[in-house]
Amino acid sequence: MERTYLKIDLDAVRHNVGLAGGKTGARVFAIIKADAYGHGAIELARELQDTVYGFGLAIPEEAVQLRRAGIKNPLLILGNIVGDSLTDVFDYGLLPSVSNLETAKKLSSLARERGIVLDIHIGVDTGMGRIGFLPGQRTELLAVAALPNIKITGLCTHYASADETDKTYAKRQKEIFADVAEFLEQNGIKIDCRHISNSAGIIEFDAGHYDAVRSGIMTYGLYPSKETAQDFGLRPVMSWYAAVSHIKVLPKGCGISYGSTYVTQRPTKIATIPIGYADGYPRALSGKGKVIINGRFAPIIGRVCMDQFMADVTDIDGVDVGSQAVIVGSSDGLKITVEELADAANSFNYEFVCGVGLRVPKIYFRDGKPVKRISYVEKLNF
Repeated sequence: MERTYLKIDLDAVRHNVGLAGGKTGARVFAIIKADAYGHGAIELARELQDTVYGFGLAIPEEAVQLRRAGIKNPLLILGNIVGDSLTDVFDYGLLPSVSNLETAKKLSSLARERGIVLDIHIGVDTGMGRIGFLPGQRTELLAVAALPNIKITGLCTHYASADETDKTYAKRQKEIFADVAEFLEQNGIKIDCRHISNSAGIIEFDAGHYDAVRSGIMTYGLYPSKETAQDFGLRPVMSWYAAVSHIKVLPKGCGISYGSTYVTQRPTKIATIPIGYADGYPRALSGKGKVIINGRFAPIIGRVCMDQFMADVTDIDGVDVGSQAVIVGSSDGLKITVEELADAANSFNYEFVCGVGLRVPKIYFRDGKPVKRISYVEKLNF
């Protein structure tokens, strides 16, 4: 019996990235930064390496982990690389996204020292206000192209609001990006891999995806926002389960958890669930969340603790130590979604899945069968 675990559906992952490539006809970068949004980057990269063109990571350290695990695909670093991490680009064959002339010069110098030509992607800030060359920095862009030992093979930008109903801003970003791409082309800079579409762009736009797309949140069967179409056919990848660790019946008038924010109004059967905010179950769900046990919803009562929370199972038959509680997922026709819990916690689905703690083991399933279990303290194969 597991205290708690995540079920990661590998078939669903493959299905979701297949939808991205199928609609756009473009090469797919599966974005698996932040440990694949909490789903386990190494295992997902191994599953998808023969399906996608490459992977997107936020920082070099994430990409180094994949190289050491044997992943050979292009590994695109989405963030601007600083400091000593620049050498990782060369030591591990990474694909940097360059956002300023200074970084480009450093990479050029390092490439010249090694006697190689380094492929880079150029990031353009079309309206995100985060990183990337501004569209008007034409002189700087040409200066990058003129540097020795580097070659601009990619051009990218990031939608700021493609997941909103009003697409005016996103369309303007698309126009700016097209203008920059045309400028480079007119100046003899041939770009092989242009990419603008994130998950929202893939789902919402029927054209303008260029050579590659970046499948982010949709990889995990989650939609970018409530304002994007919800009928793309995505399959949720993550389910979360825990086993009841303790049962007791308390009389009327007993306080539950820290601060006694909940006081029993009748004799109440309490099931203790052995996960808490240290596992990524938000304290903000105190008195709001619920779990599924034996085909019924059981409300959380009292404050969520670091390692445990309590649920009222008074009206649910057969609950005992070891009974399974569904934290996220479906059972007996009932369902609890990531979006539902994130909304109740004043968060959103990206943050919720990224926040699942390292001490929650992951069990990977293929064809409905467990194939591997990974935890932060041990790695065991079935």
